[in-house]
Amino acid sequence: MFHDPEVYERPDDFWPDRFLLNEFGTKAGVDNTDRRTNMAFGSGRRFCPGVHLANNSLMLNTMNLVWAFDFSLATDPDTGKPIPVDIHDYAKGILTCPNPFKCKITPRSAHHAEIIEHDFTAAGPAFEPFERDLREEDLAYIATQRK
Repeated sequence: MFHDPEVYERPDDFWPDRFLLNEFGTKAGVDNTDRRTNMAFGSGRRFCPGVHLANNSLMLNTMNLVWAFDFSLATDPDTGKPIPVDIHDYAKGILTCPNPFKCKITPRSAHHAEIIEHDFTAAGPAFEPFERDLREEDLAYIATQRK
C-alpha cells in the first residue's frame, strides 16, 4: 500500500516533499478523485464519526514529537554502525503497521528537554485516574519521573 510505482514517484524513499505536489503525494496526472489520505476509518455508512478528532489528535501529537525530538537510526553496539530500518517489515492484518524496530530518540536541545520535563510533570494530575491499575514497579517509576 502506498508503494505503487505507477502512482508514486520514488515509492520506497522517505520523501515528504511529494506531498507538496498534491495532498496525496501522487505523480502528476494520477486520478485522485476517489482517494482519501487513509482507509483506517472505514467508508460508507460505517465511516467513523470520530475521524476528525482522531486526525487532529494524531497531527498535534506528531507535531509535538517532531518539535521536541531528533529521530535517528539506532547504533549496533558491537559494530558501531547504524542499524537500518526495513521499510517493508509490516505486521499483517486488516490495518497494517510497522513491526517494532530500533531507533534513537533524543531531545533536540537542553531547552527542549526542560520544556518536556515541565509539561510531563504538569500533566500528572490528568493521567493519575488512569494509573490506579498499574503494577507497583510502574507506579514507582512514574514517581521517580514526577519529581
